[in-house]
Amino acid sequence: MRERALTFGPANLVAILTEPDPEQARPDAPGSIILNSGILHRAGASRMYVRSARALAEEGLTTLRFDFSGIGDSEVRRGESIPIEKRFIQETREAMDYLQTEMGLDRFILGGLCSGADGAFWTGLADERVSGIWQIDGFSYTTRGYWIRRYAPKLLDPRAW
Repeated sequence: MRERALTFGPANLVAILTEPDPEQARPDAPGSIILNSGILHRAGASRMYVRSARALAEEGLTTLRFDFSGIGDSEVRRGESIPIEKRFIQETREAMDYLQTEMGLDRFILGGLCSGADGAFWTGLADERVSGIWQIDGFSYTTRGYWIRRYAPKLLDPRAW
C-alpha cells in the first residue's frame, strides 16, 4: 500500500490518496472516495477514515479521502457563495475528476459519516459515475414511529419531566 498527500481542483483541496500494492490492485474495481464530516478533517472520527482507506487498499481499491473547502487543511473557497449541498457535489465531482484524469478510474463508491454521508447521497443523485454509496449516521426521516420511539419513553418516565 502506498499513501501520499496531494491537492486537486481549483480550490486546491487537500487529500490523501491510498493505493493498493500493484499485486493487489484490481483494475476493474471502482475508485473509493471518503467524504469528511462536519468539522472533522480527512482522518475521520478516531482515525476511522484512515483505517477504512487502508482496508480498502488491501482489497485492491484506490481510495481518496479529502477535506472539503474550509475544513481541515483545505482553504476556504473565496468569491463563491453556494449552498453546502451544491458545494459538496461540486467538490466531490472535482475529486472524481482528479481520480479519472490521474488514475483512469471512471466509477466511484462514495461514503462518509454524518454530513459526509449526506454529501455522498447528494453526489450520487447528481453524477452518473457514482456506482455505490455507504452512509454512517446519514439522513433520518421523521416518521410517526420515530416520534413514538423518541418521546413515548419520556412521557412515561417521571425523571424526564
